[in-house]
Amino acid sequence: MTGKFRHVLYLAVALAMVLYALPRIEFEQSWTFVTVFGVVWLALALVIISAQLYMLFGVNEAARRQLAQIKRERRASWERRLQQPATAADRYRRSKQ
Repeated sequence: MTGKFRHVLYLAVALAMVLYALPRIEFEQSWTFVTVFGVVWLALALVIISAQLYMLFGVNEAARRQLAQIKRERRASWERRLQQPATAADRYRRSKQ
């Protein structure tokens, strides 16, 4: 999946989840664990929906390229860390065995 299709798909799934769950979340009770969970879940779903809408309508091409560059740099940084030799703590642990 490439381009905006992925964001449209994620947006549709998130909206479907909210529309399915919203009638089942009980907001009329006092602050029980179930109510708090429902509110937190709904807030997280709204953050996901807003992120997808931002990616569809709010990000211009320059910002999109900059975000892609940051992701590539992070991935390269993780790969460098994974390829580094064992740290001093690892060597110390091995010497104690």
